[in-house]
Amino acid sequence: MADNSEMLIEVRTLAKLQHGHYIARYVDAVEFPRPLNTKPIADFLIIRLELCKGGTLEQELESYRRKGERMPITIVRKFLAQIAEAFRFMAEKKIVNRDFKLENVCLSGPEGDYRVVDLGFAREYGESSSQN
Repeated sequence: MADNSEMLIEVRTLAKLQHGHYIARYVDAVEFPRPLNTKPIADFLIIRLELCKGGTLEQELESYRRKGERMPITIVRKFLAQIAEAFRFMAEKKIVNRDFKLENVCLSGPEGDYRVVDLGFAREYGESSSQN
């Protein structure tokens, strides 16, 4: 596959992080060769993840700000506990998320769980990380 090595690293990382909760669920990845007679661009790689319908944590915080309110402490505790669990699981797998921000935490659905998404910059560390 041409010029998709970074995306392949993301696919391998996602496949290792099948937590069940708190990390976006990886479904599969499909490669499509670039169309003939096109400029020399990379092949197409489509990564399918679970659909998180609840928006991002950044959007949720902004909605509270617009209303002049603070996010209820029960919700803050919930997302902090879930994100901590996601990072604990990543640490067990020796994977570090190098792009953590509010827009990379999504709500799985209304009143649902929070999920860490966009692991494109995540990398393995330790002995087994020589291929990254």
